[in-house]
Amino acid sequence: MSRLPEGVRRLCVVVGVVFVVAMLITSGNTLRDWLALPVDRLAFSAVIFVGFYLSPFIVCRVAFWIKDGFTKSGA
Repeated sequence: MSRLPEGVRRLCVVVGVVFVVAMLITSGNTLRDWLALPVDRLAFSAVIFVGFYLSPFIVCRVAFWIKDGFTKSGA
């Protein structure tokens, strides 16, 4: 499987960071609220933020995978 083009990877990084910042803003938690969270909920939030950061990469990877499949099959 080929790598994503550099421009697409940079765009995915920017979109991923925007997603994470938007999630931080919409959660409405202050730093004091984050420090008061239990460890299990803090870990769950971290997993959600990582998922939001990686979502543009996954979408682009699937789109390029489908595009490469159609170009190689000749359909």
